Amino acid sequence: MSRVINKLGKEELYRSEDDIKSNFSYIDIIKNTDNLPINYSSNQNFIKNNICLYSHDNSFLIGYMLVSTYNKISGHEKLLECFNNIFNPLVIDQATIQKSLTLRTLENHNNYDSLFEKFANTARESDIFDCTKGWRNEKYTIYDNNKTPYIKLERAMVNIFGILTFGVHINGYFFDDKNQLRMWIPRRSAKKPTWPLKLDNVVAGGIGNDDTVDTTLWKELKEEANLNREDIENNIHQVDALSYFYFSKDLDKCDFQDESDVITAELEFIYDLEFPKGIAPYINDDEVHEFKHYGLQELINLLKTDEFKPNCALVVIDFLIRHKFITPDNECKYADIIAATHRKLPFTSI
Repeated sequence: MSRVINKLGKEELYRSEDDIKSNFSYIDIIKNTDNLPINYSSNQNFIKNNICLYSHDNSFLIGYMLVSTYNKISGHEKLLECFNNIFNPLVIDQATIQKSLTLRTLENHNNYDSLFEKFANTARESDIFDCTKGWRNEKYTIYDNNKTPYIKLERAMVNIFGILTFGVHINGYFFDDKNQLRMWIPRRSAKKPTWPLKLDNVVAGGIGNDDTVDTTLWKELKEEANLNREDIENNIHQVDALSYFYFSKDLDKCDFQDESDVITAELEFIYDLEFPKGIAPYINDDEVHEFKHYGLQELINLLKTDEFKPNCALVVIDFLIRHKFITPDNECKYADIIAATHRKLPFTSI
């Protein structure tokens, strides 16, 4: 295990002999979230099993749909009818064999929302997709080239359309009387539809229903950790934006037959909150099982297990880099980690 050593009153992280022998790198933890190669779009297995979804004028990419998902839709009469009202017929490029679907041109773009809503409700009624069991009654937004809302669709549809989603993640921490780092880490509720009982960041949430980044920040702080704005406003700072794909499998070996094989992307706005004395997170809803704070060595040990929700481990690693615990001196693939957590994504964004 990596070792934490106190040097001149400051904690520093050192590679252990085991780390050196095993060639351990934190990039291995990052790959539990994003293991998609840079050149994935030219990979033959990707091309064979994925469909590119484009805007009505073919000017920007909306998402990636699995061929297996398309086949499921095609086998359900009512669902296919809804789908065909949204997309033009499937096109296969004869040179690359890449498959694509383009949105039908509508006189009013707002009509896309109602068409996608009808499709989502029909998909839920059909009960052929597992993702509809996690229905949220929350809309996620797809933006056009001008950063204007283009389509709003039910959050549970992400695994069907493989879109870019947005969120807010907050690192909550403090330094104890010995000037040693303590990080607040919640354990997700067993009732969560995704990643139950996994470790998380102190507060995290998706940006939906036309909320802004700032609105989401304060809403989630109150809902998930019972934190009041007036108590922490001077201690919280936006520090980064992390961009990555959510695909942890081997691209060459994946058969893309399961809904979870879909390739999605995320852009997360990252905040650091150094807790003032006397302020702590408390459970305020049914999304959190417990809050605990961990020291640096405990945190490093936990990162090397499967206890964390994968992208939350990625956020913690970013924190440790920015606070100079993980450095080029103790991490052999430092530059690779920076690149992997700040990927250039092919989608339009906020």
